[in-house]
Amino acid sequence: QPAIWPPFALARVLADGPGTLYLREVCPRDPGRFTLCRYLDELPPVDADHFLWEMDAGFGVFVRASNREQRAIVREQWDLIIPAVLAHPWMQLRAAVRNTFRQLGLAGVEEFVWRDRIRGGFAQRFPSQLDELDRTRLPATGEDGRWLIPVNWLMAGVLALSILLVAARLLRPGAIRADGSGANLDARRETAWLLLLLGGVLLNAFISGALSEPHARYGARVIWVLPMAAALLAAAHRPWLAHEPRGIEARAGE
Repeated sequence: QPAIWPPFALARVLADGPGTLYLREVCPRDPGRFTLCRYLDELPPVDADHFLWEMDAGFGVFVRASNREQRAIVREQWDLIIPAVLAHPWMQLRAAVRNTFRQLGLAGVEEFVWRDRIRGGFAQRFPSQLDELDRTRLPATGEDGRWLIPVNWLMAGVLALSILLVAARLLRPGAIRADGSGANLDARRETAWLLLLLGGVLLNAFISGALSEPHARYGARVIWVLPMAAALLAAAHRPWLAHEPRGIEARAGE
């Protein structure tokens, strides 16, 4: 059979509330309309991840369902998502904004530590790959990986400084020429480049947080572009807030 693509958007709408409310409105009148009507007492899930992956009754649904039920849930998801969101648009919008901001605040590296629980699952399902897993996983002190705390603090400090430097360049004086002719080409290109990077970070936060589930690893995979931008700006501009910036491209040309 073809592989099942997990219904991430459905899990998000159920956890945020609109999907669960819609099921509670529909299922009493038509119990056979949606497969999830059979699991109505276990909704809403704690979060989207619990709905998709949790094996314990009362916490997860999708991974515990039979193969036939899983495929039915996937087929039916948009028939549930669209009317649920239309019925409760402000609830979904508030949840999307909240989860996007939650994602923006998550960019640590602690999720890259393989917990002993995950190792046990690998040992059960993929015993031949266990040696490779042990060679590639990050070491941790016990289950919580406390040694990562100073790493995250260091990263947070670097990130905060980088954001301040990028903001300083975007809000810099002197972008308009004295004769009123507008920003010079280098300054405009630099501004467009910075806005593109910031827009990418924001878009990633929306896709990951509002459409899936906020996780540190989702932020960590893109947040490095801001320290990179700050480092390039520092190399290209001396002094930092010059009224007539020469621009990265001009410096590179030299």
